[in-house]
Amino acid sequence: MSGASSTRPAGGSVPQPDPPSPRVTRVPIAALRTAPWYPRVAGLNEEHARLLAECDGELPPILVRRSMHVIDGAHRVRAAQLRGRNDIDAIVVDDSEDEAFIRSVTANSRHGLPLTLRDRKQAAARLLRMCPDKSDRAIAELAGLSGKTVGALRRSIDDLPQLGARVGRDGRVRAISAPRDAVPDSRPATDPPDAGAGPAAPAEPRRAPSRTGESTGSSTLLAFPAHQQPQQILAGLMRDPSLRYTEAGRTLLRGLHQQSMVTDQPWASLISAVLPHCLPAVITLANSYAESWKQLGELAEQLMQCSDRKVS
Repeated sequence: MSGASSTRPAGGSVPQPDPPSPRVTRVPIAALRTAPWYPRVAGLNEEHARLLAECDGELPPILVRRSMHVIDGAHRVRAAQLRGRNDIDAIVVDDSEDEAFIRSVTANSRHGLPLTLRDRKQAAARLLRMCPDKSDRAIAELAGLSGKTVGALRRSIDDLPQLGARVGRDGRVRAISAPRDAVPDSRPATDPPDAGAGPAAPAEPRRAPSRTGESTGSSTLLAFPAHQQPQQILAGLMRDPSLRYTEAGRTLLRGLHQQSMVTDQPWASLISAVLPHCLPAVITLANSYAESWKQLGELAEQLMQCSDRKVS
């Protein structure tokens, strides 16, 4: 029988088709451009390019954006020029500038001429500004550094936002040390810090907080003063065991954390760059998302009111 072959895994599960191979095309070298975010501080290494030019056989395809900015393979481009070539094999991708930078850093950290320590630190600093919500280890994995080095870099950058949680390499959101004026932490010191940890022992039932805040014995309920900033409120929720140790709670925390990353965007400057034909779609999506969050708030208020009536 004709067709692509595949191997049926043990247990009779349906075999999955192999992912399609990336399409390789020939692009003119004259059209290629050095990316403004090229990760090598000292620029191209001419000696390495000459060594590549002297190798027998064809070199692997380079990786470029639609803009013809080289993501990976600048030394191969130079080697092709030294060989007298006018074009080169390439894989063209539709990455955004940030995606292209991350791919460039990871590619150059793992093959070919390795990035220098200085290159990696500079890349990590840019990644921290691009993704301040990522954990030190997640950034370190991308840049080819240790988590300790990335942590030191984070502390040395004054203009990074101070977040109440970070996203780890596994995609889970984990609370971190909150600012001094954040919601007081009522959990025992022995509680595990990982928001993705297994379930804790069942907690005693607690009634919902009133709008002005109240205490119930040994623990203060999460009723947040109006003067607190959203990030401070989120930091308090990230530390609450009733949310951290349930699947529904963690899902809600992830959604709240992702929303917090976009609420402070300079919307006026962003929307002014959108072409008119895209505006109706943006309006529909923005209104839809706003309505969804409004429904969440209304449901939470209804539950709080029901809880208050039961207690009274």
